Amino acid sequence: MGRFNYSILLDTAVGYYDELKELVSAVDYGEYEAEVMLRTVYDGGGPLHAYQPPYQELSESYRLTKQERDGYEDLMNKTCKVWNFLKIKVKSPEELEPESSGNF
Repeated sequence: MGRFNYSILLDTAVGYYDELKELVSAVDYGEYEAEVMLRTVYDGGGPLHAYQPPYQELSESYRLTKQERDGYEDLMNKTCKVWNFLKIKVKSPEELEPESSGNF
């Protein structure tokens, strides 16, 4: 079995990164859409892939090297930091309690 084709994964990561940069910029400028988007993601459970990444499954499925896994872990940690920063910047933590059963 050959190695996983990383171009699909890379395209997805780049798209995700661009959206995250756009959200950070919108929050910095106080745009209403940023609050709406942030609440939508929060009510949906937040970026769960960042908080509970299935490292073992990823390593086995994609045959990740230690360096690749460490890079992925670093990206997820940065995503969590940005997410937490945005939650606090847009609203106080009490105001960001999700309306749905998702918790974060």
